[in-house]
Amino acid sequence: MKSTRTFNPRLAIEAARSGELTGEALRRTIQIATEFGNTDAATELQLCVVHSSSFAGDAAPAEILERMGRRLSALKAMGHKLSPTVPMLKKRGVIKFLNEIANNPNSSDDFERLRAAGFEQLTAEAIVLDHPDLFGEEAMALSRKRLGR
Repeated sequence: MKSTRTFNPRLAIEAARSGELTGEALRRTIQIATEFGNTDAATELQLCVVHSSSFAGDAAPAEILERMGRRLSALKAMGHKLSPTVPMLKKRGVIKFLNEIANNPNSSDDFERLRAAGFEQLTAEAIVLDHPDLFGEEAMALSRKRLGR
């Protein structure tokens, strides 16, 4: 009897978002989603490669940590090396890291990459604007300007 493979994208995405599906198992699941032709699920799973638990001990709100995980996952899926970014995040903390990016008068390559790929909500600038109570006025003004808001 021939066995048939099945793939439940909803369950896979839930497991990836919760951190139950990580590492090699997550990479295999992305491959399976691709083989089944479910590019939306594969894309969503790729956004879970770096989990918010990577920033354990950071005092940033959970929603920001989750978006940072998705941001880094998106950049990694685009082939961007995360080696300088992750240690910087761990050393400075997520809020300070975002503040430094937003206060830079020039937009970063990551901003351009994410925006071009349709992930504007994962840019540091968008995160800053969504949490005005955590960032200074200059960071807010530069973020609004870059995003055209």
